[in-house]
Amino acid sequence: MKRIPVAVAGASGLVGAEICRFLDKHPWFELVATPGQDLSKVGKGRVVFSALPAAIARKWEPEWVEKGLWVFSNSGSWPPGEEPPVIAELHGDRVQELENPSLVLSPNCVVQGAALSLAPLKRYGIQKTRLCTEQALSGGGRRVLEVGLNGGKIESHIEGEEERIATELPIALGADLDLSLDCARVSAPHGHLLHFSVAFEKQVSAKKLHQAWAQFRNPSLPSAPKRLFQLLDEPGRPNLAMDLDTGKGMTLSVGDVCESPDGFWQFTVLVHNLIRGAAGASVLIAEAVAQSKSWPFEE
Repeated sequence: MKRIPVAVAGASGLVGAEICRFLDKHPWFELVATPGQDLSKVGKGRVVFSALPAAIARKWEPEWVEKGLWVFSNSGSWPPGEEPPVIAELHGDRVQELENPSLVLSPNCVVQGAALSLAPLKRYGIQKTRLCTEQALSGGGRRVLEVGLNGGKIESHIEGEEERIATELPIALGADLDLSLDCARVSAPHGHLLHFSVAFEKQVSAKKLHQAWAQFRNPSLPSAPKRLFQLLDEPGRPNLAMDLDTGKGMTLSVGDVCESPDGFWQFTVLVHNLIRGAAGASVLIAEAVAQSKSWPFEE
């Protein structure tokens, strides 16, 4: 089968470089262009994966769509709520409704992990959710990563992050949420830890929560991991050293599941922010569109 030619805009950035890595020897897509500073040169690409800075993306992404190209954006260029984000495992209906071509937005990297973690638990009726995050340096881009790795001072507060998550997460999850958030930047190079406390309408147990995650259907796509959730019982898991790269970075690792004295259920999820939260998720969405639309990118 002839592979679909694609371009990566912003290939020199952290996310763009990961997209290029995902596309290496991809069975469906062939990387034909990384346009650099001249963003008009996408070559023969029928698809553009965009990891551009927001201000640049807002100019170029609509232009590419007008020229008949599909655009899968990780740029965070569009205000939260302006366009519904797409997660391959959750939004088959949105994929079906996409026009040909379309601009397809990925949600915030925390939202990727949080929505996927909560979606299987909706069967129990989510009443309230408290989410505290420990977000890696690379989530702030190359400059923040380099400063942090060189011992520089990094501000723990992430400007606008809680507001963005509060807007995007209910949209991604397809449900109203009584949500409280506390987000912080930490010194780890890669990997976001999401600490949840959730109150449910129905009676649940650790076994029921594990069953819900284990039974969640994973799509049959080239970039999808064999299992979306790695369920861990060992103390101190998940942790970055042992679990970050599980499923080539596409698997969510879940652990520390327990009930707190106030009746909330607590658990921790590890998300590879550059892969599951960004690059890999974007390629996965493109695969879902290609499968759903019967190869819409071909001329």
